[in-house]
Amino acid sequence: MLEDIQSREDIEQLMRAFYAQALAHPELGPKFQAMDLEDHIPKIVDFWQSTSIGGAEYTGSPFAPHKPLGLEEKHFALWLALFELTLRERFEGPVVDQFMQKAQHVANMFRFKLGLM
Repeated sequence: MLEDIQSREDIEQLMRAFYAQALAHPELGPKFQAMDLEDHIPKIVDFWQSTSIGGAEYTGSPFAPHKPLGLEEKHFALWLALFELTLRERFEGPVVDQFMQKAQHVANMFRFKLGLM
């Protein structure tokens, strides 16, 4: 039985696993190749921690770094599917469900701001 996300370390483990898979993905990888993962991971962990378990304060705009990536509708479907797969392979519980709801919300917000919906 898997445990729920409980700590910053859990979130960092998830983000590192997700980005490793995203960077290796034939369609998502090229979109994220220019990203400085070591700079991005603490920021994205702050974002997810602040919106799920608390104890971190995210500052910044989650959309801004993604705007110049040339994302299309297909990328959001792939991102969400890979994110959920990575998440549910490692964790289960109410916080996991909150993560997926937040991921869907973020994807929809980005899609809206990019004029895709």
